[in-house]
Amino acid sequence: MSITPISSIPMPTIPAVSAPSFTSSTPASQSQAASSPSSTAATSGSASSASATNALASMNSSEFMQLLVAQLQNQNPLSPTDPTTFITQTSQLTMVQALQNLETSTTQSNQEIGVMASSSMIGRTISGTLSDGTPFSGTVSSVQVTSSGPQLNIGSSSVPLSSVTSIA
Repeated sequence: MSITPISSIPMPTIPAVSAPSFTSSTPASQSQAASSPSSTAATSGSASSASATNALASMNSSEFMQLLVAQLQNQNPLSPTDPTTFITQTSQLTMVQALQNLETSTTQSNQEIGVMASSSMIGRTISGTLSDGTPFSGTVSSVQVTSSGPQLNIGSSSVPLSSVTSIA
């Protein structure tokens, strides 16, 4: 019986996978702490951890899945990653998707509530102050829904719902 040395066994080549690019919105105080020569290892470690957390928070589901597949393809076959890690990552992906769906539905609900509140003001006298400080007052004749939110029409003027301070 002959023993083949490990060095003579052909190893499969691992294809290069491009990792998704991340943009980090690290606050100035963290980037200063990370680049400061007098910062300790713990401080720079927490700054890089915060930077990684920010990058992961902005990742969408397809980027997360690409990263997970790349991790699976490039893991060391002699020391594979613990299966519970992948289950944890998959459950985190599911949670992120659910939170994104919740955010979308909350935004839509808020828009619908604004439209309903605006339509209930038709025929009522309102007053308030515009963003430039100009006061206004008048009877709402109609409501127009725009991308920036509901606009109340008072005569020939249009005012945003957020500027209303009183309803009579």
